[in-house]
Amino acid sequence: MKALLRALAIIGLCAVAIVIYALATSKVDPVVFEPGPNPGLTGVFAPNAAVGEATMLLKGVGVGPEDIAAAPDGWMYTGYQEGRIVRFNSAGDHEEFAVTGGYPLGMRVDGNNQLIVADADLGLLRVSANGNIEVLASSVDGTPMKFVEALDIASDGTIWFSDASTRFSHHDAMYIFVEGRADGRLLSYSPDTGEVRVHLDDLFWSNGVAVAPGDEFVLVSETAGFRLRRLWLKGHKAGTNDLFIDGLPGAPDNLSVDDTG
Repeated sequence: MKALLRALAIIGLCAVAIVIYALATSKVDPVVFEPGPNPGLTGVFAPNAAVGEATMLLKGVGVGPEDIAAAPDGWMYTGYQEGRIVRFNSAGDHEEFAVTGGYPLGMRVDGNNQLIVADADLGLLRVSANGNIEVLASSVDGTPMKFVEALDIASDGTIWFSDASTRFSHHDAMYIFVEGRADGRLLSYSPDTGEVRVHLDDLFWSNGVAVAPGDEFVLVSETAGFRLRRLWLKGHKAGTNDLFIDGLPGAPDNLSVDDTG
């Protein structure tokens, strides 16, 4: 009996030691976060079959396409996890357009018909018509961007984009959920001056970005906060921010504005 108790004690001490070691060496420093109450999958959030009615254009081309950018000439662009940007048309014809060497996520075509890309690993990129890649921004205030997620372009050419976390890259993305800290950022890039500015820096996994019609405000989704935040760009509220919607019954990702605004 004594031998059994001794063995159990040793096992218990080993288990405690393992837990202490895991906590001491963990990348995660969690805090308590309580999202707002949500209505569940009811009302406008009720499940629907809209996605099932979509036409599949590309299959088996790559892993992890995140976003689609449409160009005036009819080409559409998307990025894959292995770093490839592929362009395709509505008939499903496709070809490799560029390889970033990172993970191209959000993308838009700018006023000069050049592809602007949010690359999770490399930062904010510009890809010319012949596939040449230029890094527009990879750091801000001397700090490297860790996880550039999504973007949108205002009518004046300003590029609004998100950096999901100042601590974790996309390789450790789930740690953002586990840790519960608000360290995502909403940034802007001026094509005229090359200036990068931080506008919001307390976001729960800043993700999708959408500029409202007339550049009145910009929305950013907080994936780990289950909400959308709004930064006002014009009017007496300019420079202030508020919650556009809270308590979503799921984790919001990409954002886009349709023809009705």
